[in-house]
Amino acid sequence: MTDQAPAQSSNAFVEAWRTHDIDRLIDAMAPDIVLHSPMLSAPFRGRRVARDLYTALFAKIEQLEILEQSKTADTETIVFRAQLGRRTIDGVDVIRYDPQGDIVEIRNFIRPLSAIGLFASATGPGFARKRGRAAAVLTFLLTQPLRALFAILDRVAPKLLPLDHHRE
Repeated sequence: MTDQAPAQSSNAFVEAWRTHDIDRLIDAMAPDIVLHSPMLSAPFRGRRVARDLYTALFAKIEQLEILEQSKTADTETIVFRAQLGRRTIDGVDVIRYDPQGDIVEIRNFIRPLSAIGLFASATGPGFARKRGRAAAVLTFLLTQPLRALFAILDRVAPKLLPLDHHRE
């Protein structure tokens, strides 16, 4: 693969995120794209599912700031910061390309844990709505406790754990 093909796809990926251009994003993906979420062990597969997923994400992610990009022959890493409501989340997308420069795989990582709970509760119900109202309601009910639990853990854990050796 040439260096040019991934750069073009990455630019399409990044610009699609910045402008919330779902068609441009999907056009940069191979038909059999595989998406790995930080919330689930099972991957999402195919452009139609990717379109539904990113439509739900675009509806909730207000800002995306690219902090760093690096590329090898067929893999690119994008470090980003995103605004989800009043909360800032940090993340990394590891993107793999085929020889034609199409995105064949995206692995997403988010931190902190409280951001994963917020992310799941903010985007999950909208994405699940494609399967019907019951799926959206159930997803909402399942993600709300995670959001609350992870937020509490984020506040309490620093008081319980020896995070700073200077305090000892």
